[in-house]
Amino acid sequence: MKKLVALVCSLVLLVSGMALFAGCGADNSQDWEEIKEKGTLVVGCTIFKPITYQEGEEWKGFDVEVAQAVGEKLGVDVDFQIIDWNNKVIELNAKTVDCLWNGMTITDELEEQTSVTVPYMKNQQVVITQKANESVYTTKESLKDARVVAESGSAGAAFGREYSDHFTTAPSQLDIFTNLMSGAADVGILDSVLAGYYLTEDAYQGLTMIDVGFEEEEYGIAFRKGSPVKDLVNDALKELYADGTITAIAEKYGLENELIPIE
Repeated sequence: MKKLVALVCSLVLLVSGMALFAGCGADNSQDWEEIKEKGTLVVGCTIFKPITYQEGEEWKGFDVEVAQAVGEKLGVDVDFQIIDWNNKVIELNAKTVDCLWNGMTITDELEEQTSVTVPYMKNQQVVITQKANESVYTTKESLKDARVVAESGSAGAAFGREYSDHFTTAPSQLDIFTNLMSGAADVGILDSVLAGYYLTEDAYQGLTMIDVGFEEEEYGIAFRKGSPVKDLVNDALKELYADGTITAIAEKYGLENELIPIE
């Protein structure tokens, strides 16, 4: 039985690995033709206020409105599909989605595996914890013995693994707050954009945000390696920034100070 379980696990890892790297050598030059034919750009995302979220059946958020404006320029509809963020590149290469657009930090690994647009917003990973602990967790080094939680597959997860001996993952950034409020974790690491938004809500007034010195990050949009859609979206973003559309959307969500000029 143990041998059978081991074999199944090995096969799962093999298939996942093949899907992950399939995009590296694949010919994705027809991506735009395929998207035009179906008339829809499918965006892979998670729930991430104020970037991408739902109110009832309606999608809202900064990235949502910018994606819709880009879709209008390109002449296609935009659909949003919630995915397991830990498997985001696998989902992209499997063509479950056409792009990853969800307040996503640009990393060297991401640029090796996908084609990434120009950056459009700055961000930083921050610590959130109970206000009673705000004098305890003030540096990256102070996280060593803390029970730290971050979203699986996120930039915060990389820092959690590096600095904490008691690190666990959560399915989404919002689940980090649940872990902290229940006492299951001491510290959460997540995007300052999301943390600042949620800490204004009454339910989380017992929590505080701390800058422990993680470096500044930039958000980008990922397409399959070599996909021509990246350049089309870059051009659309430049036009939308130049005519003030992106700034107006950012102001609606209180994110105008985080924008990166797109020129």
